[in-house]
Order: sequence, then structure tokens, then C-alpha cells
Amino acid sequence: MPYSSNRSERRQHARTPVSATAVVFARAKYVGSYLVEDLSAGGALLVGDGPLPDAAPIELLLQLAGAAPHRLSGHVLRRQTAPDGRHLFAVRFEHLSSELKAVLRPAAPLETALHAGE
Repeated sequence: MPYSSNRSERRQHARTPVSATAVVFARAKYVGSYLVEDLSAGGALLVGDGPLPDAAPIELLLQLAGAAPHRLSGHVLRRQTAPDGRHLFAVRFEHLSSELKAVLRPAAPLETALHAGE
């Protein structure tokens, strides 16, 4: 179940739970692998143990189940510890192509949209 904070909702894109992982790099160095709890055309909620740099540019290799990885750039908006002890990192994507934005929109099932371009 996704963790939500008490902050007012500021998202521009609807989030969708997904089965995905993200390998994260900062300044061209491997930072770690994270589970993707939810995803939208604007960003993702990553779950993992390793720290991510606040506000610094990061690169992600997003791997959705059964699809080729996508390279994305972004930055960490905030980090939180959920009541169950999980470390959560809200990431905002930057400079997405319109094609990739369409893939990440929840209106079309993600797996169908990803495989349509193959």
C-alpha cells in the first residue's frame, strides 16, 4: 500500500502502482537499486536503504516488468521514513520526451504501452 503524507496533494500527474525497479546514478557513479512503489509521468516514489542525494541531479534506469529499461533524469524532492521503517524517496523526472511521457501515463496500461513501441 503506498505511503501518503499529510501534505496537501501537489502532483500534476496521477500515480500508478507498478512492478518496477530503478538503478540510480549520481555524478556518473552507481548509488543503488530501488523498488519503484508508484510511478507517473512526473516522477516516482522509490523505496530502498541507500541514501539518495537531495536536489542533486540523478540518472535512473527504470526497469518495468517485462520491458526494456528506460533512462531518465531527475532529482530527489524529498525523503521520508514510513511508519513501517521503509525509506522513501520522491523523485521528479526532468526533460522527458513526449513519447516517454505517454508511456508513463496511467491512462494506458504501462506494459501495453511499452510493448507497443517494440
